[in-house]
Amino acid sequence: MQLNADICSVVNEIGIKYKSEGCLKMINQDIQQEVLGLKALEKIHLVELILESLDRPDMEIQNNWISESEKRYDAYSAGKVKALSYEEVIKRLER
Repeated sequence: MQLNADICSVVNEIGIKYKSEGCLKMINQDIQQEVLGLKALEKIHLVELILESLDRPDMEIQNNWISESEKRYDAYSAGKVKALSYEEVIKRLER
């Protein structure tokens, strides 16, 4: 996985040593202390890489939602589904 390699590369660049099993398995107290001792810009770069790894869409889920939204739009366009106004939705929720 490219992102794991990118994180390992940043970890290596800033001088944190890691075990051969992989840098992501080495999160322990020593690593936490080293990370806390980094310069602000180094921390920011590491955080950005971590956040990027969490923000990757699952393409199967994305494609399923695209398909579902197209089916719903087609049903609406064909008059098979009745649209409700905002006011009607609120009234139904308040019951």
